[in-house]
Amino acid sequence: CSSDLMLNKEEICVIISSYPQTHLDSTLLSLTHESFSRQGYDICLVSHSPINNDLQKASKYFIYSDENHPLKFPEPSSLTIFFASEDLHYQTNWGNIMGSHSLSILNNLKNALYLLKYKKYKSFIFIDSDTFLNKNDHEILESKLEEISFLEKDYWFMIENSEHITIPVTSFFGGNIEYFHNILESIKTEEDYFNTCQPINSYTLESLFSALFCISPSEKGYLDYNRPRDIFRSEEH
Repeated sequence: CSSDLMLNKEEICVIISSYPQTHLDSTLLSLTHESFSRQGYDICLVSHSPINNDLQKASKYFIYSDENHPLKFPEPSSLTIFFASEDLHYQTNWGNIMGSHSLSILNNLKNALYLLKYKKYKSFIFIDSDTFLNKNDHEILESKLEEISFLEKDYWFMIENSEHITIPVTSFFGGNIEYFHNILESIKTEEDYFNTCQPINSYTLESLFSALFCISPSEKGYLDYNRPRDIFRSEEH
């Protein structure tokens, strides 16, 4: 790559969202943390449960919050995944059940953005605690972010795109800290969350981000119509 395209990691902080409950959870978190910190990224670790001291000390920032409250869906729910025709009406709350912790994850992200907004960073990468990449995949990631001029983008989302579904991936995405902070600042309560999701007919975090970022895309946003497992070999599990 030419020097003007090199990714300036000093302007990027990696946010790792975690909720370790088992030894396996903690092991995967450690691998993910090491995977990104070894590449020179500063780490902001956010969690709703206790984290061991070694990981806290290895992070540039550590944020703990007890705001781990599952969404309480309206009953009966009017926001559901459904299919209707002359001969068949199918309705399920599956998407809503799967999204019960979405507001807690969103709060993890918002807490990190609020801190990073007042630090030196311009952009962030958000990952789940089991998103560890090998060296080759990190090279692919950096090339991709350089190629799309990531530091100049409002957001970057990979897309789960198939015959039946098109949704942004929420376990691995990034964007401009100020832009995300301003967009998400309006979602303060469950009611705000439900109202924002209404056009998508589901409560998952993917549905929320579809409503916020995909229905009326930003000119400076980048939607990558590839799944993580199609790009990164580490994500094929």
